[in-house]
Amino acid sequence: MRHDVIANTAVALIGIGLLAVGAFAIASPETAAVMFGVPTQAIEARAYVLATATRDLAIGCWFLALLALRVRRQTLGASLVVVALIPIGDFINVYSNAPESTTALLLHGGSSMAFLAFGAWLWRTDLRR
Repeated sequence: MRHDVIANTAVALIGIGLLAVGAFAIASPETAAVMFGVPTQAIEARAYVLATATRDLAIGCWFLALLALRVRRQTLGASLVVVALIPIGDFINVYSNAPESTTALLLHGGSSMAFLAFGAWLWRTDLRR
């Protein structure tokens, strides 16, 4: 039972965090672009920042919806593992376009590893039931 509370709280925090990141990027796209690791120089680039903001909002809502539906931890784990592909892609994007953005690279790399590890833990602990 305790593992369920910890798992659900962590997934809720991830969902809420993604909602916050998405909302921040919509409110301040230039700052969000710098934090992402690839500052926007042209107004056209704002469209991509807003697209990532929408993506983060949708994924945050997805995790909160899964919690509201009380899905099994295996489903939460699979979702986290699949969603880890996004920060992996973000890491590759930043590394290809702005390899000097060390902080952003650490953020994307760290979040992908955390999603993979936490997702695998959720998957494994649900299979032991």
